[in-house]
Amino acid sequence: MENNIAPVVNEYVSQIPPEAWPLIETVLRVTAVVTVIWLAITLFILLRRNASNLTPVHAARKDQADQPDFLTVDQGARREALARGDQFGETLKAREDAEAKAAKGAVAGKPISLAGQIFRGLSFLMSLFSLLTMIIGSIWQIGRMGNLMKEYNTVERITTVIEHNPVSFTMVLLVSIYAVWCFIRKQSSQKALA
Repeated sequence: MENNIAPVVNEYVSQIPPEAWPLIETVLRVTAVVTVIWLAITLFILLRRNASNLTPVHAARKDQADQPDFLTVDQGARREALARGDQFGETLKAREDAEAKAAKGAVAGKPISLAGQIFRGLSFLMSLFSLLTMIIGSIWQIGRMGNLMKEYNTVERITTVIEHNPVSFTMVLLVSIYAVWCFIRKQSSQKALA
């Protein structure tokens, strides 16, 4: 059966114009991405329903005697919960009043001095300068990296990036090693607890 299908498939594939292959590849990638997103959303919904103890609609039974738990109220537990809520509300109100009083006393109509206005202006100018420097530096770095990608193969690219950015590479390496170490430590402590 496979021997009969292969020539037919090859014939149809050979009839596809070469200009259409980029579009076909793009559609295939988009379809794969949408499928992965759909699977992730479906998994998330199932996990959320499981965590919330929700049952799907199709799992419902036609038993009329079933009653949800929330229809019967434990009056003693309800009174205790209301008392705890009132106590928390009083504590929260007292804390908010103390914070409002402290904030009111700190701000209490103090006008901003000329020096304060100058420092605010300088702070804004430094922020603007930092933003412009970052944007221009990023554009320059992208151009430099584009030239680097054209000149070298993959291994040479990596070594060149490491040579040109030793501090950045060292920081990334240290952070990565620390993250792996924390992960391994967390896994080993979980195994020890189990």
